[in-house]
Amino acid sequence: MPSSHAAEGKVRGADEDWVDRAGPRPVRNKTTSQKQKGWGQEAMDDLVRDFLVESGENLDRLDQELVQLESDPSSRDLLSSIFRTIHTIKGSCGFLGFAKLEKVAHAGESLLSRLRDGKLLLNAEITSGLLAMVDACGRCWRRSKRPSRTAKKIMPA
Repeated sequence: MPSSHAAEGKVRGADEDWVDRAGPRPVRNKTTSQKQKGWGQEAMDDLVRDFLVESGENLDRLDQELVQLESDPSSRDLLSSIFRTIHTIKGSCGFLGFAKLEKVAHAGESLLSRLRDGKLLLNAEITSGLLAMVDACGRCWRRSKRPSRTAKKIMPA
């Protein structure tokens, strides 16, 4: 006769406890702000300030390197440098909560990854797309520099 556990849709797990056949119940991800994690306002302000300065420099470098890459589309070093730069911007945005800039950077990173892996070849259309991505990142970055917007995005209530 089957056990009542089997009738309830449970099976004996590796640790000999009865577990749901469907597996563990999903755990809802709770978003925890940096402030809730113990980050003080001053520390976050410093991080954001550093991010904004570094990202501005990175966006300038991206512009220059994309123009160079257009002249030398086979340069693996330039492509790798561009990829690393946009990856850095994307990662910092994710940590600091700049969601829009992170999404734009992620799209650029995905395209650069395909170029780097040889799945795509650089052409005028892709170069235009990458330059447009850098321009969009620049617009997001400039909006992020506004103190009131930054504080609301970084330190949710």
